[in-house]
Amino acid sequence: MADAPTRTSIDDFTDDLLELVFLHVPSPTSLVRAAAVCKPWRRLIADARFLRRFHMLHRPAVAGYHFNKPRFCKWEN
Repeated sequence: MADAPTRTSIDDFTDDLLELVFLHVPSPTSLVRAAAVCKPWRRLIADARFLRRFHMLHRPAVAGYHFNKPRFCKWEN
């Protein structure tokens, strides 16, 4: 008789595999939500090495001023 297949849970995934998954999370907001799921995930996401890699892949949009030069018209009477 064949053995019954064993079930896989999220706890069976290695930290390296979870880190790869978390690196593909689209936004920092979603990453914070993922960190709130459980302590092991928060530990992994709060790691300085992971955060450096995440920020390198997800550069913030350029923040700054957008200034249009005012155009002056010469009024003639």
